[in-house]
Amino acid sequence: MKFISVLVMALLLAGIGSAQNYLPESTMEPGANLSYYDSGTNIQTFDFADEPADGDIFVSASDIWRIVATKYIDNEIIVGPSSDTYSYFYDYECDGTDDYATINIALNAAAPSQNNYINNKIIMMPGRYNLGDGSIDIPIGVSIIGGGRTGAYDNPNTTAFSGGAVIFNVTNQSIPAIYIHSSSTIRGITAYYSEQNTSGAPIEYEPFITNTAESEYIIDNTFADINLYNSYIGIEIDPIELTAGRNHFYNIVGHPIYRGIYYNNSTDVDVFRDIDFNINFYSNLQNWSQENGTAITLGQTVAWPTMDTIFMSAYYNGLVVESDSGSFNNIHVDFCRHCILLATTASNNVFNNIQCTAYQLTPYETASTDVAVYVNGTYNNFLGGSIILCGGEAFWIQGNKNRVCGMMLQNVGTYGVTQTIEVIGSYNIINGNHVDDSHGTIRLLGNYNIATDNMCLSGQVYDAGANNVVADNIAYSA
Repeated sequence: MKFISVLVMALLLAGIGSAQNYLPESTMEPGANLSYYDSGTNIQTFDFADEPADGDIFVSASDIWRIVATKYIDNEIIVGPSSDTYSYFYDYECDGTDDYATINIALNAAAPSQNNYINNKIIMMPGRYNLGDGSIDIPIGVSIIGGGRTGAYDNPNTTAFSGGAVIFNVTNQSIPAIYIHSSSTIRGITAYYSEQNTSGAPIEYEPFITNTAESEYIIDNTFADINLYNSYIGIEIDPIELTAGRNHFYNIVGHPIYRGIYYNNSTDVDVFRDIDFNINFYSNLQNWSQENGTAITLGQTVAWPTMDTIFMSAYYNGLVVESDSGSFNNIHVDFCRHCILLATTASNNVFNNIQCTAYQLTPYETASTDVAVYVNGTYNNFLGGSIILCGGEAFWIQGNKNRVCGMMLQNVGTYGVTQTIEVIGSYNIINGNHVDDSHGTIRLLGNYNIATDNMCLSGQVYDAGANNVVADNIAYSA
């Protein structure tokens, strides 16, 4: 970096090994104060002319070298926003107009072929980056590490970047903001579309993060601490010809308008954890999202996905599953016409502790559309959880060989639907559920189904099919 020589001179002047030598002011560029980021990503400043007040700042020449080298010299590439106070510490300073170009130069400099496979990442300093008329293209094996996403409910159109936010402002409607390939990490950034409509229909931007149209594997990536805020499509991974796999999605928030995450064509285990697509992050186009949007979709060629601690609110569809052999735990969906929708290709999935609340949109449509959990696939298991305050039906099971066990269904069917669980398919098992509302009815229209040990308040199990087993169910009054 440009001030390595300054530090080398300073070390010689100060005397390596001395415990109380301070670098003289004349060695600083441009002034007497050195600013650096501590382990908590906070800016720390001290004057070399004076002894630091606390013991956290080491002042011997060798320790000063260690502090600065750890953050700025040891093969790390620092990128900063335009017109920043601390720009003299950056390897690359953006111009504030087409920042994608500067970021791409830094990414290419960090590529393994250029950097000997050591610290192949760029560090983005807090601030706003206007991407301009191009896309960021992350080389294989290179990572973008930001100062951290905005705190909950922070609005990135302000000038105060609370939480050390790294904000990518996107205005180009025709190209994605970021392309990713393999073996990379994207961490600690916020998507912001400053020209997005705030009422009516949204501008249909390309995805914030996606893969290219080239034939390549999209594997071993990590997406973490990302605020998708008001993106039209947040993350879309759908490789052409080759496949994805072993990708991890952690701590992703915001309220993408049309689609939060679309993931398809994966042949290995993928992990989705701590995702919060919450209307409280961005609510200007809530009505449009509730009539058109989908929070998360797993395509039919995704194998063995794992989801845990997911919250979605104010979409037409919350979670759409077309894939098989997935594990879904602690899924909470709110204010969606379909909280969970399983397509005909969905099979052998296990759902544990799902929570669906107030999903009904008005006006009420039909029994087959206003459903908290819509099951078209086979061999899917719903084991525990609750569905409450719902206007339509709790479960509409059109597929075969599925199980619904141990669910608490409360205040369901308040818009005139008389069935809490309706079974159209065959060979399904409905067991041990508690239907506690005025429409506590389980209705079997298919054949060879089993409904046993269910408790229905002011309702019963209707058997309108053939060869069904209905036994040990209790209809009671409060």
